[in-house]
This record gives sequence, C-alpha cells and structure tokens, in this order.
Amino acid sequence: MRSVWARGCAVSIAVLAVTIGLAVLYLRTSAGRTVRRVQNQDGDVTAEVNMDCSSAATDGCYTGVLLRTRYNPIRHYVFAGLDYGAKITIAWVGPRELLITCQDCSKLSGGNIKERIWRSVTIRYEIS
Repeated sequence: MRSVWARGCAVSIAVLAVTIGLAVLYLRTSAGRTVRRVQNQDGDVTAEVNMDCSSAATDGCYTGVLLRTRYNPIRHYVFAGLDYGAKITIAWVGPRELLITCQDCSKLSGGNIKERIWRSVTIRYEIS
C-alpha cells in the first residue's frame, strides 16, 4: 500500500517538474513582442529588441535586447529594464560587435541589465 502511494507522489512530482520546465522554455523562447531583429554579417548571431507588456497596467513594458545563436531558440537578455519612454535601437558594427543605442535612457528603470560581452560578441553602448 505504501509503495503505491510513493509511486503516485513520484509521478506527481515528475509531472510538475515537466510542466514547470515547459513553462520556462516557452518564456525563454517566445515571450514578448519582437520590435526589431537583426543578424550579424556571418548570420550566426541574432539580436532582437523585445517588449514584454504582461506586467500590471501601471508598470512600463519590460524592454530589452536579446541575443541568440543561429540554431538555438534560447534567447539571452544583454540589456533590459522597465521602459517608460526610452528608445532602444540595435546595429551590428562588425561581425562580432553589437551597438546598442538608448535614447532617453533615464526612462528605462528597474533592474537594468547591461552586459559588455556575450559569448564571442562585444557589446558597445551609446546612452543619452
């Protein structure tokens, strides 16, 4: 009797773990709305400006720049924050050098991410 109960608990925990894993995978691969997408010259790294407005109505959208490699759907934030009117643009200035421009960047707040290097990509910023 006890082994049936233990087996049921193990199955329930496994189902919960798979469900959480699928939810995390979905959020890492497709959450938000892509505003701009640009590939580097080699075509193996893609940069995206992404807006996720799923927070409360009084909060700004979580806006940022994500990078991902060609055959990997998992995206990585290299620059982000809550957007209250900032304008973010991206451009590849070399095969492994990304320029992120943020106008009115004082309007981007709340847990900002600002990485300088991601894998083999160097990231430069022009902040105003």
